[in-house]
This record gives sequence, C-alpha cells and structure tokens, in this order.
Amino acid sequence: MVFDQSLIFNLNLNVKKFIKSGAQYNVFKISNSRVLKEPLDTNIVISKLKSWGWSDQRIARQKNSLIYTRTHSLNYISKLPQKSQNLFGNIQKTDSKSFTQDLVAPLDDIFYNTKLSNLYKLEIFDKYIELNYNIWKYGIFDKVFKFTSNYGLNSKQQVIFIDFGEITNSYSLAAKYIKIGEWKNCRVFYSLKENIKKNIYKKTEESFTMDNLNKYWKKNLN
Repeated sequence: MVFDQSLIFNLNLNVKKFIKSGAQYNVFKISNSRVLKEPLDTNIVISKLKSWGWSDQRIARQKNSLIYTRTHSLNYISKLPQKSQNLFGNIQKTDSKSFTQDLVAPLDDIFYNTKLSNLYKLEIFDKYIELNYNIWKYGIFDKVFKFTSNYGLNSKQQVIFIDFGEITNSYSLAAKYIKIGEWKNCRVFYSLKENIKKNIYKKTEESFTMDNLNKYWKKNLN
C-alpha cells in the first residue's frame, strides 16, 4: 500500500502560501516540493506555550533553552556531510534562522488515517526507527519522540526528520533518556488506537536500547 500524497505533491504553486504555525516556526509552501520555515518571535512562542497549559514557571525555565536549541539544531545539521541531508529534508538556510526543506506528508496523516492498514503503518514506523538509527550516527538524539508530528513521508516514501528543534548532541543525555524509557512519556503513544499501540510500543522498547545507541552513536563522524 502506498499513501496517496496527491493532495500535497500535485500542487504547483510558485508563491509563498501559509500552511501552519508550529511551536517554533511558521511554515509556508513555496513550490510543489519545498516549504519555507520562519522562526516565531519569542513572545509568540511564549503565548503558544501558555495556550498549551504551560505554567509561567515552566516557561521561565525552558523558553531560553527552546530558542537556543532551535538555532543550534539548524546550525549543527546544516554543517553535516552532504550525504546526511536527505535525513532532514535537504535543508537550505535562507538566513541565520530560516530555511527551506522538502515538502512532506506529516506522519499524523498516516497514523490517524483509518483507511490505511495497520500493516502499512507498522512498516512506516519501522522506517521511523531506522531513521533514528541513522541520525544517531551523526550524534543527534530526538528527545521528545513525537514520531507523528515531527516526522514526515516524502514523495519517495522515505521517512525524514522535519522538526528537529528538540534534539541533543549529548551521549550522556541520550543514554539517560533511553535508560529511563523517556519515550513512554510521549503522549503520541497514548493517542493511538489500541489495535496498533501495543505493536508500536513493543517495537520502540526493542529498538531504543543502550546496545543500539552504542552501536550507532556518531558512527558516521569517526
């Protein structure tokens, strides 16, 4: 089964068209294959966090970290070897804070689509796991495990990492998250249908292990 992406890939727009506003970026469609991401002002980020129920204390603790990580992640990834760039949607910086990226179908559109089979969804999840192994090879660890909203499927049926604003390059922090099973705290796992949740939970538990972290961590940077 192949996910029908005609709604997004058959458009031929050569103008900047607003798609959505995330936690840290506004996203615009600029062609039939690329998007532009422009960072939100700090005050707008704070307003969004408040609307999601974050306390003033939590915002005060984490807002600077969020903004720093957003900029650091973009700079780090843009300097990686060219052969790695497809993992992140072939980003191209337009200035110090904005960038363009491949247009994809968010995995939300797959995992919450009742017309798609669980077998196909599990195949896509396997690709998500494999992608994480590949980014570990470049010293990148996704701290939040939002596999539906932070990842997408491109026109070649490849899963790519599209929202990398909450990563770490620290092995010790990555190891901590794996040892405590931090992914279990991600609400995405609990929003899935019961008939697929158990399989995804099992795959994650078997895949995000210290053995695999040690096997892949910075393998392509040595």
